[in-house]
Amino acid sequence: MQVCPVDCIYDEDGLVYIHPDECIDCGLCEPACPVKAIIYEKSSE
Repeated sequence: MQVCPVDCIYDEDGLVYIHPDECIDCGLCEPACPVKAIIYEKSSE
């Protein structure tokens, strides 16, 4: 996905995965998801 600034979104066998250890929780992928499967939650820190 081109919306991810750290390139942590991977496409495998027709499914798309976000690698949790690489994700910086920026939320840019949430509005780009065509099936609205991503829910961005800010941490309370």
